[in-house]
Amino acid sequence: MNKRSYSLQTHLLALLAVALLPVLLVGAVATALGSRQLHESALQQLQDNASALTELVDQRFVSYAQILRLMSRDRSAAMVGNAAVSHADLTLVDLRKPEQRMILPSAFLEKLDAGQDIAVSDLITSRAPGPLHVAIGLASDASDGAASFAMMVPSTDIIDFAKISMLEAPKASLIAVVDSQGRIVARSRDQAQWLGQEAPDWGTLQVIDADYGIFSASSAEGRSVKMAFKRLKVATGWALIVGEDEDVLNASWRVPLRGMLLGALVTAIVSLLLARWASRRILLSLKTVQGSSRAVVADSEAPRAQDQQSGATIREFDELSDNWLQAQGLLKDQAYQAKALATRLQRNEARHRAVAEVGALVFWQASPNWEIKQLTGWRELTGQSEAQALGGGWQSRVHPRDLTTMEANWPEGDDVDLEFRVLDVHERWHWVRARGARIGDSYSGEAEWAGVLEDVDARMRAQARIGYLAKYDPLTGLANRSYFHDVLAAALSREEPRWAAVLCMGLDRFIQINDTLGHSVGDELLQRVTARLMGLLPQDGLLARFGGDEFALLFKTAMPLIDSQQLGEQILTAFQEPFLIHDNSINVNLSIGIALSQSVTDSAEQLMRHADMALHRAKADGRGRLRFFERAMDQQIQHRREMEVDLRKGIEKAQFHLVYQPVVNLSSLQLVGFEALLRWQHPYMGMLDPGRFLPIAEDIGLMEPLGAWVLKQACLDACCWPDASLSVAVNVAASQLHGALLPMVAGVLAQTHLTPHRLELEVTENALMAHIESAAKGLLELKSQGVAIVLDDFGTGYTSLSHLRAFPFDKVKIDKAFVQDLSSAAHEYDGAAIIAAIGLLCKRLGIVAVAEGVETIQQMNQVLGYECQQAQGFLFGRPLRQEEVCQLIVDWPAIRQRIALLQTPQNLH
Repeated sequence: MNKRSYSLQTHLLALLAVALLPVLLVGAVATALGSRQLHESALQQLQDNASALTELVDQRFVSYAQILRLMSRDRSAAMVGNAAVSHADLTLVDLRKPEQRMILPSAFLEKLDAGQDIAVSDLITSRAPGPLHVAIGLASDASDGAASFAMMVPSTDIIDFAKISMLEAPKASLIAVVDSQGRIVARSRDQAQWLGQEAPDWGTLQVIDADYGIFSASSAEGRSVKMAFKRLKVATGWALIVGEDEDVLNASWRVPLRGMLLGALVTAIVSLLLARWASRRILLSLKTVQGSSRAVVADSEAPRAQDQQSGATIREFDELSDNWLQAQGLLKDQAYQAKALATRLQRNEARHRAVAEVGALVFWQASPNWEIKQLTGWRELTGQSEAQALGGGWQSRVHPRDLTTMEANWPEGDDVDLEFRVLDVHERWHWVRARGARIGDSYSGEAEWAGVLEDVDARMRAQARIGYLAKYDPLTGLANRSYFHDVLAAALSREEPRWAAVLCMGLDRFIQINDTLGHSVGDELLQRVTARLMGLLPQDGLLARFGGDEFALLFKTAMPLIDSQQLGEQILTAFQEPFLIHDNSINVNLSIGIALSQSVTDSAEQLMRHADMALHRAKADGRGRLRFFERAMDQQIQHRREMEVDLRKGIEKAQFHLVYQPVVNLSSLQLVGFEALLRWQHPYMGMLDPGRFLPIAEDIGLMEPLGAWVLKQACLDACCWPDASLSVAVNVAASQLHGALLPMVAGVLAQTHLTPHRLELEVTENALMAHIESAAKGLLELKSQGVAIVLDDFGTGYTSLSHLRAFPFDKVKIDKAFVQDLSSAAHEYDGAAIIAAIGLLCKRLGIVAVAEGVETIQQMNQVLGYECQQAQGFLFGRPLRQEEVCQLIVDWPAIRQRIALLQTPQNLH
């Protein structure tokens, strides 16, 4: 039976078709999925626009509620007759007057009575001719008097269509806001015509039981559109709708789809044309090979490839044709080689028995002087042919240093066991182990060795990696602390006319970068810092990373003081330039501590400890600077350690107590409360202020138990004061600003039965801004329970005014340094300008401004004129013990009268 055959060209084209078919199928599926994804993306963008605009409208209502609070606070006393107070386009309505209350919808009034935080009415159409309005009011239990008023807002002001261009919506999009009755409150197109009319597809929207979604509808102009809606949170029942013409929406995904299909078609056509061209070239060369093979079969002289064809040929097929010709001669030689093969079988049997026990990567056989006679697998390992490796040729692929070691350890016994590196086929040094045994030659009586090469590269590299990690930091590649110590010790042991200098360097505020930008950015920053430091490394110097953000540098010099000072300043200057990592511009400074070897008796431990002390001094002095080690630093470290021990004992033995400084209302000179201040009665150093021991307590983790004791004791003392209306202010440290603060404060208030509105928590601006993310939630919860939040030492840190506006502080304390400037001829105007600015800012934001450090009548009058409502300082009283506080409260009317007498009109001026 004859089998049907096809040409090679047909098979090649079929192979191409089989290869292209999955690609085309995958392309078709990808195109379908891509079109679907583009369509869904367009719909999602429409929904995102609706959600974003809904948030804008909700924020607009919240802003109007804040304006209502401000207007009602300022206008409540100014209401006269039955007229409503107006401000620009906003109208204030007095809900206490029936004639004004009547103009508001009853449903809106019911919302107010029901206690809804912010109530928004539907569109009001029953008023006199003019713009349509919406009423906004606050819950009837509002404590600031705002519940007595409602505010009428023009519906055209609900959303500002001129300011929403930042949304990724086409300009042809239709945007509308509808109230709970389905009437159009605002519309981006033809607003005057459709305002107050019922939305055409309001019935469709009503049956959708969801807060947001997309549906098909018709616009008021009769066009088919896709509608995305989102229900408002503040104005219950309202919805914001964003519509897009379906033709415009479909164009956003159909045009890219057509381009993808056209590209796929062009690719298929080009592939077929190229396949046809390539197949013709292959067939031309195969015809030449076919002629050569026929000549071999016929044992005749075959024509050479270059004699049969012209033009470009395929090199591999030309070589194949030549090989056919060479095969004729090889076949004749095989008969003679078969006889020689039989004589070698017995010898090979003995060789294979010797190597069978050890396994094989490369089989080898060598003479006593290590001339290779046979190799199997050498080409696969090294890329060098077995013929080139015979004799001593194999040594060209061995590492030069290993070759020297091998020559010194040639085997003298019956066994071979050596480890060395060979250059493998990938041009990489590869560890192998040569194992073998002596074998006898039954024909010549000559001793030989036979064996194998085993792959031990993984084990050797693992050992090298372990050795590397024992000396170097894996992230930066720098020396680690242990290796740096060994090199320093070795350098100090040498007697030479040069001295060792050690620079200990720490990145300032690196932990904050890790917390805010993530550890991946932090790791890349450490690598960039390493590169910058390596560029400044002196010759023969050593740079190390001790872990975290700490680096160390060692170098030797004949002028250690001058050279180390110059190098340190170069490093500080280099780090003034920021690092750009993942589009983040990161400014990071270094603090540097320098220690110099003073004599040959200096030890590595001592020099590293001195450099570390100098680094701590640099950080304590303000960071971003360098300090040399001084003997006094050793004494300071010893003193600090003693203070740490004494602090722990002081807490155990209750050596701490509280004193209280009065806070006064400047307008009435009435007491409003006291600030609790901590004191330590040290057994040897006497009475210590907080600045002497609180930083140490915070560093060693004692601030939380100490702060909890202060809070509880202050609340207990406040409960014993004769006047139960006075507040007590307690300072909160930075280490307390975490999740445990809220339950701790709540627990103390429950134990002491102090009402929350009498407690004030003072937080310095530096502590709050450094922990704003972790602290905000707990502080806001405490504020909602009635606890006042006070920003302490304002003006001395780095508070952003946006944080001051966003965080609802009850009070802001102006640092006493600015108050003291009022009595300084050199800084009087600066201090006055700063206090006046802070006081005015607090007044506008509804925050009480408290001036600290008021010591004279003149200072009191000045800060009163600068909008400060409260003050504290020696003028009103020094910090007092609990029993003295109770007496001060009783005697305050007389003290108040004495201060009032000193407050003359001239002083007031």
